[in-house]
Amino acid sequence: MVVIGLSCNKISGEISDIMESLNHLIVLNLSNNMFTGCIPSSSFKT
Repeated sequence: MVVIGLSCNKISGEISDIMESLNHLIVLNLSNNMFTGCIPSSSFKT
């Protein structure tokens, strides 16, 4: 299991398509940041 926790870091900007390259990622916590825009649909496994 691969978990990345980046909550409460005042990260801002857009979430890019780079997320699709994180193939082994199971949990990504980006809560309580200042992102803008939409999460790319390519970030979700089908």
